[in-house]
Amino acid sequence: MRRLAVATAAIVLLFTLSAQAGKLGLSGRVMDEGGGPIAGARIDINGQLVIADQGGAFEVTVGEAGLYTLRYSAADHFPVIHSYSS
Repeated sequence: MRRLAVATAAIVLLFTLSAQAGKLGLSGRVMDEGGGPIAGARIDINGQLVIADQGGAFEVTVGEAGLYTLRYSAADHFPVIHSYSS
């Protein structure tokens, strides 16, 4: 497992990746600059949408790909896009 932290001026995203037979699991927590959870943040990874819970936590499984594009946004925060290659 790899743990990555992505920081921006608006949102901090901590997540863990795990791979199993053609699938990639992504789980983490979306936080603001002060470390508080961002409830209801929208996380889109390669077209698969998930909404963060009240604690900012989320979990999603997507198919394996050579490039993963994460788009996340929340009310009162700038949207952020990051791409990762495997």
